[in-house]
Amino acid sequence: MDIDSIPIGIDFRHFIDDQLEECDMMLAIIGNNWVGADHSGRRRIDDPADFVRIEIQAALSKNIPIVPLLVANVPVPNQDELPDEVKPLSYRNGVTVDPGIDFHHHMDRVTEGLTALFQEKPQSPTATSALDSKRNTRPQKCAEDEGSGLPTPNAERDRLNRIAEKVNSGDLLGAIPELEEYLADNPRDDLAWTILGHACRDADRLDESLRAFESALSVNPRQLMATHGLGVLHRKRKDYDAAMDAYEKTVQIDPNYADAFSSMSIIALKRNEDEKALEYAQKGYELDKANPVIAANLAVAYHYKGDRKNRDKFTKIAKQLGYKDLDSLQKIYSGNLTLRE
Repeated sequence: MDIDSIPIGIDFRHFIDDQLEECDMMLAIIGNNWVGADHSGRRRIDDPADFVRIEIQAALSKNIPIVPLLVANVPVPNQDELPDEVKPLSYRNGVTVDPGIDFHHHMDRVTEGLTALFQEKPQSPTATSALDSKRNTRPQKCAEDEGSGLPTPNAERDRLNRIAEKVNSGDLLGAIPELEEYLADNPRDDLAWTILGHACRDADRLDESLRAFESALSVNPRQLMATHGLGVLHRKRKDYDAAMDAYEKTVQIDPNYADAFSSMSIIALKRNEDEKALEYAQKGYELDKANPVIAANLAVAYHYKGDRKNRDKFTKIAKQLGYKDLDSLQKIYSGNLTLRE
């Protein structure tokens, strides 16, 4: 929706709401800083008066389908990153759109997906975009690319969303069999394979997790949640070389994937590479200043460099951002816990 089309003197909230009454579909164009902080440090998505938030919140309240268009591999925002009113957006299946040479190919898939979604309706769908060009400055990745496709029928998409909710709620034993059944019907859904990889890893079914991540990447080699998840899996298995390889692959695909740089800092600390660890941790924080884990990892990197001033500074920032494991930080600082191998 073009905000410049809103008439002068009109309450833009009501105008947006009225426009959405005629909308069959919303395309939410999401870039890397879509939920990130602006130059003042405030997240625009947290502002109840933000146009993009108002559009998405209104579409959700009207049960209008929302398709996240993920610019060059950016992931669908995690529900923990979103205000309560728009958390359901995190369960909407998205599609990657590469602004480079694959743009037309990807947009053809979007068009095919929209056609499939509305194939039972005689009229062409009306689409509105939740787009803020100042937000869409850089990418990462999540839902899909060359492998899986948007043209998943509504019932199957909803089925996967329900299973993902089970995984997020911690019901791994219930979710894993359902994911396996879903994948028997949809074997080329890289997002579903990725979710299965995360679920099996968290359930300590590590061999199954490895197979799931490898399956995701065989369908879509650029599935960043799979490459990064594979790094976390290898780290859990204490195969730090393989973990670093997976994280490095992640940032080769997307040089602005903040979580991967932050994870690389922990691997570097385990290798006693404190200078590299600090470099990685600083890069991760530079890319995402709103993530409490990234801030905490930077504090730890400063600790191992002997810089207590910055360690304490970023520990405080992590706490302000909502970091939950402050006890472990204090144990590391006191020497009762170590990252060294």
